[in-house]
Amino acid sequence: TMQMSALAVDANWGRTTDIVYQLARQKFQGKILPAHGRYVGATGTTVDQWRGEKGDKRGPGWILQRGRRQQRHVVFDANQLKSWLVGQLAGNPGISIPGDSSTENQMLADNLSAEYGTEVTAKTGRRCTEWRLLPGRDNHLFDCLLMSAVLASIEGASLPGQVARAPKTYYSA
Repeated sequence: TMQMSALAVDANWGRTTDIVYQLARQKFQGKILPAHGRYVGATGTTVDQWRGEKGDKRGPGWILQRGRRQQRHVVFDANQLKSWLVGQLAGNPGISIPGDSSTENQMLADNLSAEYGTEVTAKTGRRCTEWRLLPGRDNHLFDCLLMSAVLASIEGASLPGQVARAPKTYYSA
C-alpha cells in the first residue's frame, strides 16, 4: 500500500496547458504534476533514450524534468506504457474492478477499449505497439489510469521486472 503525494494532470491539451501549469505553480504547489504523454512510434527515439538535464529523474518510459516554464513535469512514452498497462490488465487475474453488474462499469470498459494497438517494426529493427483512438470514442479514463501508473512509478512503486526502490518525492519547487 502506498499513499500518493501528488496528482498527475494531463497538460497536453493546448487549451488547458497553461491553466494546469498555473494551478501547479500557484494553488497546488507540489501537489499537481503536469503530465505529457508523447506518441513515440517505432521510428522515434524513446523517452528512455532522451538526453536528460541535471536534476531530471528517470523511470521506465518516463522522465521527470524541469521545462521551459521552470516547473517540474513528467513526460512519458504513451505507446510503451499503454502496451505495458494493457498487458497488466489482460494478464493479471488478480485485478478486479468493483461493481456487481456490467452496466456499473460500462463507461470504464468503453474507455479502456477505445484504442487499438498495431505492432510496427521500423527499418532499424525497433519494434513497438502503436496505439490509436477508435473514431468517436473517449479514452480519458484509459489516460487517467495510465497517468496513475506513471505517478506510482515516480513514487517508487516497482513494475513487474523492476527492482523495488524506496519511494521518493520530487515535487518541491
